[in-house]
Amino acid sequence: GLGHPDTAAAYRRLGETEFHTYRYLTNPNDETLRLLGSEATDWSNDSSPRKHYSAGRKAYDKYLETVLANESYTPLDQAEALANFADWCMSFGKNNTAREFYGQAYQVLAQSEKYAEYADSYMGQPKPAQFFIPHTGFLEEVPPELTGVNLDVSLTVTNYGDVRSVEVLNPPEGLSEDNLWRIKKYVLNIPFRPAMKEGKVVTTRDFIWQYAIIPQEEEAS
Repeated sequence: GLGHPDTAAAYRRLGETEFHTYRYLTNPNDETLRLLGSEATDWSNDSSPRKHYSAGRKAYDKYLETVLANESYTPLDQAEALANFADWCMSFGKNNTAREFYGQAYQVLAQSEKYAEYADSYMGQPKPAQFFIPHTGFLEEVPPELTGVNLDVSLTVTNYGDVRSVEVLNPPEGLSEDNLWRIKKYVLNIPFRPAMKEGKVVTTRDFIWQYAIIPQEEEAS
C-alpha cells in the first residue's frame, strides 16, 4: 500500500526503467545509453515508446503521491521527490510543469523550520537527473595509466536542463580525439537538473563536472 516504506522506491524504480526504455527506443544508435539496472536488452520488436512514457509518468505520479502522503518522509525527502518528478517532466520537454515542481521543492524546504537552511543550497548547482546512471565504459583503446582518471568537463546547463558548450579541460596525453568526441557527445545527452537561485531555475555557465575514464572491457567485466 501507499503507506509501506518500500512503495515509493518501487514506483521510482519503475519510472526510471520506463525512462531508459523510452530513451533507448527513441535513440537506438546512441551507444552511450544504457538501460537502468539490467543487461542490454533487444527492444527491436517493441515499437511503442509512447506506452513506456505513459507507464513511466504514472509510476512517477504514484511515487510522488506516496512520498507526500506519508508523514514518515522528511521535508528533504519530499523536496527530492518533487525535484525528481520535475526532472522527469523536463526530460520530456514539459518545461513549465518542471519549473512548477522545482519551485514546490524549494518551497517545501524554505517553509520548513528545520530544513529552511537547505533551501538555497539544495539545488545550488546542476547535477544529472536522479534517474540517470553515469555510463562511462564506452571508450576504446584507453592507455592503462588513464583508467580511473577524473577529467574536468566544463559545460553550460541552461534553465531548461539542456547541456551546451561542452569542453574537456586539459585532456591528458594518450586520450584520442575520437574518445574526446565520445565524451562530449555523452555529456551533451545527459539530462541535467538545473540549478535554482532564490526559488527560480537559472542557467549555469562554465560548470565543472567530473567524468571518470573507464574503458569498455573494464565496465563489461
